[in-house]
Amino acid sequence: MGQQRKKRWGYFLYDFANSGYVVVFGTLLLPIAFKDRLLAEDPRADFYWGACISAAVIAAAVLAPLVGYAADRLRRRSVLALCVGPAGVGMASLAMIAGRESAAPLLVALLFVGTHSLYVLSVAVCDSYLSHLGED
Repeated sequence: MGQQRKKRWGYFLYDFANSGYVVVFGTLLLPIAFKDRLLAEDPRADFYWGACISAAVIAAAVLAPLVGYAADRLRRRSVLALCVGPAGVGMASLAMIAGRESAAPLLVALLFVGTHSLYVLSVAVCDSYLSHLGED
């Protein structure tokens, strides 16, 4: 298998795998757990979930120039690993604590904001590979 073909398959597999995060955590499991378990009695649960999404996107927007600069100056794989590694730890942590009724909503919210911000940044770095993977 050629080097370029390996790179393309790596990109395809990463893109496929990271799509599962958004579907499972961002739109299905975590919003339900957040609203129905952690803040079941609070009528503002939807507002808080929207605030978490907004905070994650704003944090990613603030950090994006720094990550882009690092990706330009360093090797892209290193920057991608710095985004994906902590995001993976955050996802595992969210999976363990979000389903518990005794979990602190603020802790789950902070974990989600950090994890989702890193996810958004990792997608941006991964998408920067497209210019290197295309045909001339």
